[in-house]
Amino acid sequence: MSEAPAPAKRPRYLLLALIALSLIGLELSGEGYQLLRASTDPTFAGAQAAGLDPLVQVAVRTQLEAMGEHGRWLLPLGVAELLLGFVLVITAIRALFRRTSLGTLVQFAVANLIACAVGYLLTAPVRAQVVAALHAFPDPNAEAVARFMPTVFVLRAAVPALTLMLCLFAVTRPRAREFMRLSEQVSEER
Repeated sequence: MSEAPAPAKRPRYLLLALIALSLIGLELSGEGYQLLRASTDPTFAGAQAAGLDPLVQVAVRTQLEAMGEHGRWLLPLGVAELLLGFVLVITAIRALFRRTSLGTLVQFAVANLIACAVGYLLTAPVRAQVVAALHAFPDPNAEAVARFMPTVFVLRAAVPALTLMLCLFAVTRPRAREFMRLSEQVSEER
């Protein structure tokens, strides 16, 4: 009498990668929503900046107003980020429950990685306007913040991109592929 093979144990790094992909998808869809609102709602900048510290208020208001000014090409980016982020969340959660293939997950993760890179490139004028507004603000700390803002912008783009790359590395490892392949075989037998 042959026994059924023991179920494959999910690698911990695969679990962490799938959770991280879900969180990155949420973050990217939030950025997409912000781009959509800033591009379509002229009162959005004022509402978001209200009640903040004056220095932060200048940065936030300038950023959102600049997004609105450049809405012609940022609106499609916002739609893409919103949709790709949500699809990545759904696909990663489905992979947590072994309901999707790794190939599909990898495709959506790569699409989100491309959207991150394109978003960083397209928002260069927005970043420049924020730095210029901070340089012009009459606060003694504004100059230091303005010098630090390019680093903040790079980190805001690099952290999700690096996380996506690490997750792609994790889900394409042989143990992860074997685990998902075995789970696909089990679901086909049912």
